[in-house]
Amino acid sequence: MKSAATLFLFFVYNFAFAQTDTSYNCIARWKKGEEKIILITHTVENNREGNTEPPFELSYEAHIRVTDSTEEGYTLKWVFHLPQEVKKANPLMVLAMPVYEGMQMIFKTDRNGVFKELINWKEVKDTYLKMMMVSLPRNLDDSTKKAIEKSNEMFNSREMAESSFINEIQLYHAPFGTFFTLNGNTFPASFPSPFTSEPIPALVSEKLLSLSKTADHVSFNIGQDIDLDNATSFIKGMLKKMDIPDDSLTVMTNGLLSTIRMKDHREYQFSPSTGWLKKLVFQKTAATDQFNKKESFVFEMK
Repeated sequence: MKSAATLFLFFVYNFAFAQTDTSYNCIARWKKGEEKIILITHTVENNREGNTEPPFELSYEAHIRVTDSTEEGYTLKWVFHLPQEVKKANPLMVLAMPVYEGMQMIFKTDRNGVFKELINWKEVKDTYLKMMMVSLPRNLDDSTKKAIEKSNEMFNSREMAESSFINEIQLYHAPFGTFFTLNGNTFPASFPSPFTSEPIPALVSEKLLSLSKTADHVSFNIGQDIDLDNATSFIKGMLKKMDIPDDSLTVMTNGLLSTIRMKDHREYQFSPSTGWLKKLVFQKTAATDQFNKKESFVFEMK
């Protein structure tokens, strides 16, 4: 009897520990005063009508500090810096790119790490506009001056600053508060439309790739692609507003759908015990039959 009970417990114990974790809730477990450094590499490639432009690539560091931790959430400060080797090789970059050398972004998240608001949005906006001014000639004509004034007015709100100037923070904090599973999850979303104020229907997919609590490692991905079924209705509706004849709608809709490609893919690696990012690879593609743009960000914890 004892041997049977022992055998039963042996199988139960080993079966339980052999099970694979099938879900992960991405939440922050940061502590006040913690500091981290992330190396960010940003790359952009453009191809216009078969002419490939030289790729743009820039590496810089985000120095992160948790300045406060309460029951309501966290306050974090990111400060961008150019790596020392980059500054030594290109000392004038410090003056030409103030965003990437010393700009600080102070923001709040909820308790799970979900981004809430950028506190010093005016300072961030002014730094980006300063970098734009550095790249312009000293003697500006009236039309250029008016364009600068309009840009200043356009970004003169917290919402516009958050949507335009803190891509790195938005990418980093996108998965927080999300429940990932091995089976994955898909739900409707949208892309900004280059044609109208209405967004293009899209689908977002989220999937847990691997989870090991003993190795303190989790990986998951988030992807976004055009929702072809709903995009067909969207484009037909847009063409109807342009008074396109009904007998041409299907042909023109299919033509547009065959040339437009918009998708992005993000793969994250995290430490489940701390909630700190280990690595992020983001790739985005936007293309038509005459234009192809690829953009990527790679985040690596130093």
